[in-house]
Amino acid sequence: MAQNRYVKDIAQALVEQSKDVGVVAEVVANVIDTCAALMEEKASLAALKEVSIPLNKRSDALRAGLKGKIHEYSLNAFLLLQQHGALGELESFRSNVIELAERLADHREVNVISAVELDEKEVAKLTKALKEKFGGTQRLHMKVDQSVLGGIKVKIGDWSFDGTLKTKIIRLKQALYV
Repeated sequence: MAQNRYVKDIAQALVEQSKDVGVVAEVVANVIDTCAALMEEKASLAALKEVSIPLNKRSDALRAGLKGKIHEYSLNAFLLLQQHGALGELESFRSNVIELAERLADHREVNVISAVELDEKEVAKLTKALKEKFGGTQRLHMKVDQSVLGGIKVKIGDWSFDGTLKTKIIRLKQALYV
């Protein structure tokens, strides 16, 4: 299905507005979480897209479900998607928002894997190091995976750092058996 012409425009306007008032990280988090929730609730999403229901009633339902739970800018973006018949393109919208937030607002979504849950000091230290390396804002997605044995693995877009004990052991084995 071809992308609705409004999806990228709405994503760009959302990121630019959010950047102007310093809420990019919050709005990107809203978009990621709301898109996931809507895509999971297929019956609710279908009702919000149902053209036999007047748009004002569908918009009222969307507004009632999201108001106070997400930033006003995010809510308005979802209402615009609905108005332009683009709620079926949530994955495209989510991807556009993430890409534009990185390109236009210097924001990054960061995936972190560690063997144990990081404490507040460790998260703060990691956040500071990432800010020094990349600048801008980051949103950390923390995952615990005991199979890494120790250390951390960090992935931001195409860039990654693997400081896990598991990887160090694998490299040591390779070096010894070459």
